[in-house]
Amino acid sequence: MLVLAVRYELMVDARGREGIAAVERTLEGLREIPVDRSVQRAALATMRELAAGGSHGAHRFPLADLTVATAAQDAAIGILHFDQHLERLGDHLGVEAHWIAEPS
Repeated sequence: MLVLAVRYELMVDARGREGIAAVERTLEGLREIPVDRSVQRAALATMRELAAGGSHGAHRFPLADLTVATAAQDAAIGILHFDQHLERLGDHLGVEAHWIAEPS
């Protein structure tokens, strides 16, 4: 799955034009998942649910992570990640989340 937020996060660390081009070539074959208003609303609803059911700050996740998790839920697909946030969001949303490598 690829949403704009994922593409951004992968490209922001690229070193210059050649690095960005390499990232784009790598991502060419991935299916893009749309992030429409329903996904955006789901991200906000998830924040509200987490705030209502958790401790202080339970709703504080990076926007990219909330977007990826709710887009995955909407598309009924899992998440490959290297991020504890996505693991926790996957648990909350009932989305399969798989580490691409063991967390350090």
